Amino acid sequence: MKNMIFDIPGQARRVIPLSDKQAIINAQIAHREAMDQQKAQGSWKYLDQVFDFIKEHEGGIVPAPYLDTTGNVTVGIGHRVPNAQAMTKLPLVNPLGHDVSDEVKRQAFDAVYGLREKQEYHNKIAKKFPSPYKVRLPDSEAVRIAKEYINNEWPLVQHKFNGFDTYHPKAQMAVMDIQYNIGNKNFSQEKWLKFYDAMARRDYESAAVESHRKDVGQNRNEEVRKLLLEAAEETRAQTKSPSNDVDLLGEWF
Repeated sequence: MKNMIFDIPGQARRVIPLSDKQAIINAQIAHREAMDQQKAQGSWKYLDQVFDFIKEHEGGIVPAPYLDTTGNVTVGIGHRVPNAQAMTKLPLVNPLGHDVSDEVKRQAFDAVYGLREKQEYHNKIAKKFPSPYKVRLPDSEAVRIAKEYINNEWPLVQHKFNGFDTYHPKAQMAVMDIQYNIGNKNFSQEKWLKFYDAMARRDYESAAVESHRKDVGQNRNEEVRKLLLEAAEETRAQTKSPSNDVDLLGEWF
């Protein structure tokens, strides 16, 4: 008789006969619950602080779809929508707060995307961008999506930057902002070699020089550069005063 094996976090391995369907269902439920709990406990320590920084520099919450400076359909807190199918996955509502159909979501995407060809909508300020279809993303959903995205990007950044968890928290903030802003593929070692090399040496000053992003506002670039320079300065101060047991996070956050 064939069996199913369940490795449930925090529990002993279960071997269940395929004939025992109820036991399999119960084990599947237990596995999902354990994974959800593990994910919640594994949330990045500085998620809320990074979220606040990113929210500010994304221009807050923009409920109606618009084009960003590079022509991507965007909504919420800088959430890029690559295609009409992705738009249908978002919990968009009409002005009365009622759910809208997938067809309306597709039409909204196509209408906004079509404005790429009109020069007058290039680099348009998000909050003044016209919404051809009356659809919006509720603020609560915009916050949820952004925080979920940040938390999901955290292990990717850990993998790309060896020792990321030991970086000064302001340096972590800078790295996560770039990751959120330009995406995992664009923020690669191949494209950002000098930045990666500087971070590997914990040379935050050199990383600050290499942190500039194209198609990003001067203020946001300056704020990330400032974070890295402050990380360098505070790291030096801490090194010179090893007896000074001060939590840098407590000073800043």
